[in-house]
Amino acid sequence: MIFIKKLLIVGAGGHGRCCLDIAKSLSCYDEIAFLDDPMVPVGTII
Repeated sequence: MIFIKKLLIVGAGGHGRCCLDIAKSLSCYDEIAFLDDPMVPVGTII
């Protein structure tokens, strides 16, 4: 059986970052990404 070890966290605010800390402590994901509303226009280099 093959498992995909990717996690998409919806929202990059305080709760999202808390979820990131928990996911990292579990050490079972190869990739972790956030999905959030843009605060700046797409393509802006920060």
